Amino acid sequence: MAIPTKGEFGKYHFVAFTSAMQNYDAADAFQLDLYVKKRSSNPDKISITFNKEKYFPCDTLEATIKIIDPIGSPVKQQKFSGSFSTGQYVKESDEAQTNKNGESLIRFILPDTITSQPRFNVTTKQNTNKESLTKDVPIPYEDPYFELRFLPEGGTLIEGLEQRIGFNATNFKGEPVFIKGLLKNSSGSVFDSIKSGIYGPGSFLCKSQPGLFVELIKGGGSAKK
Repeated sequence: MAIPTKGEFGKYHFVAFTSAMQNYDAADAFQLDLYVKKRSSNPDKISITFNKEKYFPCDTLEATIKIIDPIGSPVKQQKFSGSFSTGQYVKESDEAQTNKNGESLIRFILPDTITSQPRFNVTTKQNTNKESLTKDVPIPYEDPYFELRFLPEGGTLIEGLEQRIGFNATNFKGEPVFIKGLLKNSSGSVFDSIKSGIYGPGSFLCKSQPGLFVELIKGGGSAKK
């Protein structure tokens, strides 16, 4: 997707879904906030390096901020602030400034619950001869939790009647999570195995009865659902 050259700067909300997803709640579609920045006349560049390749809930995030000028020399004593955001949650850092190498370190503790793609933002303080500079990047994050939905054919699960049961597992981004599991009764006997389809959703035949559960053997560890 190309942003028009004459497009206005600001915040845009991007929504994407497949034809099959039209049968589900609109809130389950892939959604992403896009920030289109005004072209800056400040020639300096900001780089952000994280201390981990991937973060999990409650991790401590450390970000090394480096600011250089057009010829690659460090920008010293540049004041700036950082912020961490996910959905409506925003946490701002205290004002910091770069050292003689043009670098500085910011730390955040990630919350235990994240419902949308977390992002990290750095904004420099405007100087007399330079306008403010901003850089916004996604934080590499993996949520160990996912949502698993069971969708009985006809919309209602009827005890004693054999029905096809659809299921779909998705992460907090709405992306498919591929799972394997064992369908068991209340005494732990295995009735069937289930497995996500090539595009995510899957299905199985089942005669419902009280106490049925799925034990996951791939995709989030062994657990009852």
